[in-house]
Amino acid sequence: MQNTHREHSIFLILASIIGISSLRLVHVPRGPLYRVEGTHAIIPCNVTDDERSGELDFWWSVFKPKTTIASVAVISTQDPEYPDSTYGPRVRAKEIYIHKLSRNSIQLHLGKLQKDDEGEYECRAAINNRVNLASPNAKVELKVLTDTLQLAGPSGDLPNLILREGEPLALQCRAASRTALHTHLSVTFNLNRSGSGDRETVIGIGWDLTVQSQEHGTYWARYARGQIGVEKVKSDSYHLRVDHMKPQDAGLYECTVAEWIEDPDGRWKKILERTILLADVSVQPNDVKLGVVASVAPSTYYRGDSVDLHCNVSLGREQEGAELLLSVGWWGEQEDPLAQVDYRGVSLPTVLRGLSAAGSELSLDRPSPLCFRLRIHRAKKGDQGLYRCEVTCRAHHPGTSGYQVAYARSEPITLFLYLSAADTLLIPMVIGAAISLIVTITIIASVTCFFLRRLAKR
Repeated sequence: MQNTHREHSIFLILASIIGISSLRLVHVPRGPLYRVEGTHAIIPCNVTDDERSGELDFWWSVFKPKTTIASVAVISTQDPEYPDSTYGPRVRAKEIYIHKLSRNSIQLHLGKLQKDDEGEYECRAAINNRVNLASPNAKVELKVLTDTLQLAGPSGDLPNLILREGEPLALQCRAASRTALHTHLSVTFNLNRSGSGDRETVIGIGWDLTVQSQEHGTYWARYARGQIGVEKVKSDSYHLRVDHMKPQDAGLYECTVAEWIEDPDGRWKKILERTILLADVSVQPNDVKLGVVASVAPSTYYRGDSVDLHCNVSLGREQEGAELLLSVGWWGEQEDPLAQVDYRGVSLPTVLRGLSAAGSELSLDRPSPLCFRLRIHRAKKGDQGLYRCEVTCRAHHPGTSGYQVAYARSEPITLFLYLSAADTLLIPMVIGAAISLIVTITIIASVTCFFLRRLAKR
């Protein structure tokens, strides 16, 4: 096997010297490439500017300055006897292999990377084992790093968390790398609903510290509304927050951490990934049924009246041992709320500061436990339009800060303001005055013209 490798090397050297054929370029990545012990490393090799026919074969060898004085044969697509005795068993076990992407492109795969795999790898190519295509630039240095990634989750047995629907979830994952090189970590919180290994990403932090969530996935809309978040605390702690848990959020929660390094070509490469379990979460559905209907009472209002808009709430079965509290908001045709009151009964500040878009004064009160009234004082023409109310129900158990159990939005209602009696009388008065003024001006103009013509005749 060593003789075969020696004969092949001599052939390639002689071919280069006597110029059997014009040289073509063999490309490998710029080095050094840093990879982690125990992982799977991939080194690509591509041949360019080759338009000749025939099978293109590849040879990989490695030079280890610390242990050898010559390169060591690793693997070949043409000769199964090519590998050195140190690599033969791993090649036969498919731990080391060549993946051919196309005629001119391959990948060297090094599985279960060992510290002894460190060295300078060279890719050579030939057509039918005859034409030398080797390039002096087809070498890349591989550095094998010790695995220093440390992950920590809950201590002891895996926690079994039982939450009520609407309660918040908070989980923590700690991760740090002790390598001396400049690397970044990405942390992703995943949910495995069935325990089968089919994971869904809840949210994560990328290697560039950007928040990552699967766009248009199950959790994308909730993240966009601020109901799900992730935060890096200090240097090694990552916190997951889910504000309102739903029955479909039940399952095994995992933390996946990946270590990234910037290759010489400027691209960031994942060099290590590890996952730990955080908690097994169950979510008990609640039986709270919330309904809401908005109405205008009475149905007829005139401009200048104080208008009452009612938000009537219906509550179904209450949660056992919990106090249910309501918060309400009123919206017009603008994005910002007109008025809001929280579950404690405290009015919340709004952008319009207690005024409607038309400038009318607003007030919000609660005539009965399940009725919230928005009053528009001295309503103006600009107050006409669509209105709706939104209600959130929170459950408060003793010793807790409470959590959301239900939400409902009313169908929009239309407010139309009729002209008042004074406005009705004013219109004919204005029209009459305008007609009288026009007639008067016409008469004066006619008399003036007649008088001027008489003076002209004299």
